[in-house]
Amino acid sequence: MRTVFTDTQTKRLEALFELTDYPPVEARAEAARSTGLSEETVRVWFKNRRARRKRQRSGSKVKSQSPSPSTAAEKNLFTSYL
Repeated sequence: MRTVFTDTQTKRLEALFELTDYPPVEARAEAARSTGLSEETVRVWFKNRRARRKRQRSGSKVKSQSPSPSTAAEKNLFTSYL
């Protein structure tokens, strides 16, 4: 099941993420209490947020893996072996 976060919840979690991307158990528990979320949901939110930051830093986005376009010479090379 997917959790939908309110703006307030997201702002509080983002504020804590700005302080530390690996909050201790006590900080996660406090964040869970203050946002009304479960501790597990907060833990997963931080895990997903770290992954999102990593993707953003690497600049990689999900791209389709399509073969590079072949030149006419390359196509002729392949057909000569067939």
